Amino acid sequence: KLEVLRQILYKLYSMSLMVNNFFGLSTLINIANDFITITLNSFFIFVSFQNWHHKAIVKIFESIFWCTPHCVNIIALATCCQLTLQSTYKTALYVHRIGFNAEPVNNKINHGKNQLFMDFMRVKVRSTNFFVLESESLFMNHFSLQLLHQKIQFTAFGFINIDFTLLYAI
Repeated sequence: KLEVLRQILYKLYSMSLMVNNFFGLSTLINIANDFITITLNSFFIFVSFQNWHHKAIVKIFESIFWCTPHCVNIIALATCCQLTLQSTYKTALYVHRIGFNAEPVNNKINHGKNQLFMDFMRVKVRSTNFFVLESESLFMNHFSLQLLHQKIQFTAFGFINIDFTLLYAI
């Protein structure tokens, strides 16, 4: 099951690279358009408050109306990417905890006449009844380190990371 999870997360990593390559430029142009629209409409709202008159309310609502779809676009894009990043990070932490919350347990198996004893180093995960072989524990440790170091990133053509830091930047 862990190998399947590893393959799925590797495919997710590969897909994030493909998305960055295929849609990076269009995403950058889209984010730049949204940023310019939000900035200009915020400026128009500010100017309308500075030069207050009876038509200022209409201009404020016009600016809010034009700004809203662009804000929703940026927020939706950043939220989707951030949730994907958080789920991969949580997966890495869970796999890492399973690997390091383990203690070795020796099991000897008697194979009849030969009294052949084989030591299987098993790992018992604390607070559960879950047993894994030592090789599986080593696999989980390597897998968790791979997940922690091979970070998935969604970028706009390599210029801007697309996550909640994009919202903070705007």
